[in-house]
Amino acid sequence: RRASTEISLNIDMLQQQLIASNRTGAYMNKIRVLVVDDSMLFRKLLIDRLNAFNNIEVVGYSINAADVEQKIQQLNPDVVTLDVEMPGMSGIDLLKQLLPKRPIPVILVSSLNISVFSALSAGAIDFVRKPDMSAGNSVDQFITNLRNKIVVAKRAKVRTVAPAAAAGPVGLK
Repeated sequence: RRASTEISLNIDMLQQQLIASNRTGAYMNKIRVLVVDDSMLFRKLLIDRLNAFNNIEVVGYSINAADVEQKIQQLNPDVVTLDVEMPGMSGIDLLKQLLPKRPIPVILVSSLNISVFSALSAGAIDFVRKPDMSAGNSVDQFITNLRNKIVVAKRAKVRTVAPAAAAGPVGLK
């Protein structure tokens, strides 16, 4: 309970700093983001809307898992937004493969109804559900929510987990 209280306090503090920095417009370095999504329409929406913020720069994108590692090496993003459902390899499988080699903050983005626990246990910093494009202001709320999560993720320390530990407890019957 104490750890969750400390996490909540840290998130509250980061959100207050975020609000204060929005008012002043003072940003020393932009947060470099790599967008990974196979949907051209949604990828364009993410890139355009995230680039509109003073503190975020989308440095590149990928349409599938095949070239993500190469793009991360070339572009050196601070945070990756990663679609869960992609052709070839799911975002969760990619995340499990990527993080042991290159610990980087990743926010899973999906229209699928996966649990936050599934996303976090795969190594994601956070999870955000894609908006209902037909609902009035859900896209604006989604973008604001994603932006806030990107700011928090930038400051996260990503740790790799040994493969045996990632698989779950051993020896339980």
